[in-house]
Order: sequence, then structure tokens, then C-alpha cells
Amino acid sequence: MYSETIELRGHIIDSLILPKVLDQILTHGANFKITEINIGKKRADQSFARIEVSAETGEALDELILRLRQQGAEVLERANAQIAAASADGVFPPDFYVTTNQQTFVRIDGKEIEVQPAMMDSAIAVDRKRGTARAVKFFDVRKGDEIVIGHQGVRVVPVQRVTTRTDVFQFINTIVDADEPKSAIIRELAGELHRAHAAKGKIAAVVGPAIVRTGAGQHLVRLIESRYVDRL
Repeated sequence: MYSETIELRGHIIDSLILPKVLDQILTHGANFKITEINIGKKRADQSFARIEVSAETGEALDELILRLRQQGAEVLERANAQIAAASADGVFPPDFYVTTNQQTFVRIDGKEIEVQPAMMDSAIAVDRKRGTARAVKFFDVRKGDEIVIGHQGVRVVPVQRVTTRTDVFQFINTIVDADEPKSAIIRELAGELHRAHAAKGKIAAVVGPAIVRTGAGQHLVRLIESRYVDRL
């Protein structure tokens, strides 16, 4: 068996990061052992978990660790990122790291550098002299550019649930994962609509074709008839 130890920090319980990580491990036929966990006792408190992950082969473990990093997992050993030069214009080296749209850092010469901009499906080009790291598409790459390969030395900061109450439309700026339960968001939004209606406020709904495609049109009609929507 091959093993690595990972760490999770932040709002890993209420943002469902910990359950997603454990599910990924089991789905890929690997095993885990939670060696340390500290769960925040209040809404604003952050949590911490240290997990030993093991798989049958080194290749399977590497692939799994890469997936877990997308959820914000950090490998306990803080190694520098691996670098390879682009062999030609518009050509990424083999095994180049593929970015997500989440905040990402790379460790170069013992120092973490934030990748700018946060852009998915790109590579990471490093400029050691300037101390910068940027997300690049293949057409931006020039021969000799230093590109991050593998997942070593890369840290992803996942989107986490906001713990302080803001306005009802905060969810517009939040990425809702396809696996995340929507019922809590719907209940919260419904509560805000009810409070606005009770306070004689005006409610405008900005809708699109999805209302028809998903069969939600009849529910929108009911909201309008019940005077929960004043403007479209």
C-alpha cells in the first residue's frame, strides 16, 4: 500500500468539504484514517482534519491526491512545485498541472506564490525572477516558459460557506457545487421573500429560459398571483 497524509482547514464541515474528500477516497477504492480532527464549536470557528490516505499503487494514489487537492486538501510534506520547460510555442510539457477557477498557490523555492488570474483549464507559468505565477492557455505559452507539472507544491483554496450574515442576494456571488444540497439555500431564500412580503416590500424577479425548461413556470405564476413578485 502507498500512503500520503493530507490536511484540511477552514469551514470543512458546513461547506461539505470533509464529506466530499472522504467520498472521493472511497469512490476511488482507496482507504483513509482520520488521525486528528478538531471541529469548530461556533459558526465562525474553523475546523481542521489530518487524514492518512492509502491506495494500492503509487499511480492510483497520485491521481487521487490530485483530485483531493481540488477540494482544498494539502499534502503534509510542503515540497516545492515541479517545473518543466515548454518545448515549443503553444506546447505544454507532459503532466502539466491543470488549474481550476479557485484561488491557487504554488510553492517555488520555499515561498508560496498566488496564481493570477484564477482561471480554469489552464497551465501555470512561473517567472522565478519576478516571483510570479500566472494561469496561461496554450496559445500564451512560449518555448522555454517554466510550467508547473504534477500536483506537488500546489495548494487550492476551495470556496467555503460565508459565516457572517449578509444580504439575501449574497448567493449570486457564490459558486454552488452540483453535489451541494440546494434545500438549505431554497429555504433561506423563501424566508427572505416571506419577510420582504410581510414588510410590504417590493420584490423583482430576474428570470431566464431555465424557468420553462425546468418546469418551474407554474410556481413563478403562483408567486406572482400571491403578490410575492411585483416586477419581472
